[in-house]
Amino acid sequence: MFLPWWSRPGRDEAWHLRTQAEMFAQRGTHDDFYAEYPGTPEEALAAEQLDRRIPLDWLKRCLETERQGDKETKRQGDKERGKRACFRSLGSVHDTP
Repeated sequence: MFLPWWSRPGRDEAWHLRTQAEMFAQRGTHDDFYAEYPGTPEEALAAEQLDRRIPLDWLKRCLETERQGDKETKRQGDKERGKRACFRSLGSVHDTP
């Protein structure tokens, strides 16, 4: 049985935001908050992101950028454009070949 963080009396949105911010400040990730106070089964079962080479949020942005680049690639005929834009959007100083 899964019970989200708000199922306990006294936990409201203000508690959620405050606790999440405090835990994020400690390690720079929401891993501990999701492990201890998940709001969804997906958060409860999510793998930790802290020591990952590429954080999940970056990958999501990259995929979205690549999808947008694919649309432009079809118009412009430049197959590498989407990949280069993806890495630039992540703050990389290196361009893809």
